[in-house]
Amino acid sequence: MGVNFNMFEADDDEFMEEMNKEANKFQRLLFFNDLERFPNGIIAVNVDEFIEIFGMPNDQEFHILTKCLFNDFRRYDINNPKFIRRIEDKWSLNWIEYILQWNANEEKYERCAKIRDFLNSYKEISVEDNKTKKNNIKIF
Repeated sequence: MGVNFNMFEADDDEFMEEMNKEANKFQRLLFFNDLERFPNGIIAVNVDEFIEIFGMPNDQEFHILTKCLFNDFRRYDINNPKFIRRIEDKWSLNWIEYILQWNANEEKYERCAKIRDFLNSYKEISVEDNKTKKNNIKIF
């Protein structure tokens, strides 16, 4: 009489599914941990990728995102184009606008105003950069 290994398959599938859920939770926690611990790091995934991998951020995670963005605003002179670009390079407009939308939904209008000021400054330097590039084009 042999052992019927098929009886273990259902248990293995459930076990693997549970392990994948736990790994996903762990990686989600690492994302936010890295965001807080490594302020000079670049966010490796955009909003759509984050949602696809981990699902929608919860309120606590939005608070962490907002706090980290505002830490960058305090750390850098957001009136200096060099630092405006640095913040945009780290966060991308995608994340910044997503954080702005959440804060607007939460009716945190002072935060929204600060984020909006940053976005307006970024748009101004982007326009200036485009003008400079157009003026530097040489025709041979």
